[in-house]
Amino acid sequence: MRFNLGLLFIATIVVLGGCQMSNENPNAQTKDEQEELKPADMAEEDLPDVRAFQDEFTRGFLQSTEETRPGYYPFLSGTELFTMDFPGEGAISEKAYALKGNEYEGLSIGVGNENSNITASINITYHSYLTEQSTNYIFGQIQSNIGRELNFEEIKKNEQTLYITPYEDDFDEGELVTYGYVGYIQNNKDSGGIKFIYTSYCEEHCDELKEDDMKRAHDLIKSIDFIGKTKEDDG
Repeated sequence: MRFNLGLLFIATIVVLGGCQMSNENPNAQTKDEQEELKPADMAEEDLPDVRAFQDEFTRGFLQSTEETRPGYYPFLSGTELFTMDFPGEGAISEKAYALKGNEYEGLSIGVGNENSNITASINITYHSYLTEQSTNYIFGQIQSNIGRELNFEEIKKNEQTLYITPYEDDFDEGELVTYGYVGYIQNNKDSGGIKFIYTSYCEEHCDELKEDDMKRAHDLIKSIDFIGKTKEDDG
C-alpha cells in the first residue's frame, strides 16, 4: 500500500487582515470576546504559528487556539458528528475533502513538513449508515486493502468501540519505511462509523523513532469521539 506523498505538503497560506484594537475604539473587542472567537474569525497575529492555523481550509475545522494536549488542538468534523485532537503540524487537503450532509465525510490530513524526518498521512471516512453489524464487512475491506489478515484490538470508550491494528509495508533498501495503524470506530449509541488509515513515512533513524511515533498515532486515533447529532438530525 502506498499513498501520494504530495498530499503531505498541501498547504495554502492565507494572510488574514486584522484590525488593530484600541482602547479608544468603543467597538473594540475585549479579551474575553477575542477568546470566544473561532480561529477562522481571528486575526493572524492572534493565531498560533503552526501549520494547522496557517492553512485557511484547515483553520475552519479548528474550534480553539487552546491546546487539548501539547501540540494538538480541538477539531470538529464538517458533519459536526465527531471530534478529535488535531496535530498542529497537520493540514487537511481541500481537494481531497468530501462532505454530504450528515451522511458522509472524507478527509485526508498531511502531518509534518519538508524538514520532518517522519511525515504522516491520515485518511478518515465517516458513513452514517454503518452499525455494529457492519464490523465484519469493514474488517474485510481493510484486510483487502492491506493485502493480509489482521488481528484487531478492541477498545471500548464513551459509547463507541475502536478496532485498531498496527501494520508495516514491505520496502526495499533506500525506500521510505512506511508503517502505522488501520481500523474502524463504531458509534454504539447511534448509527455511524469511521474507517481510518494512519500511515507514517520515515526517511532515516526509523528504529529509534518508530516507538514514539506509533504512540502519537495511537493517541490521536483514540482521541476521536462521536458526539450528539447536531446537523440535519434524522427525523
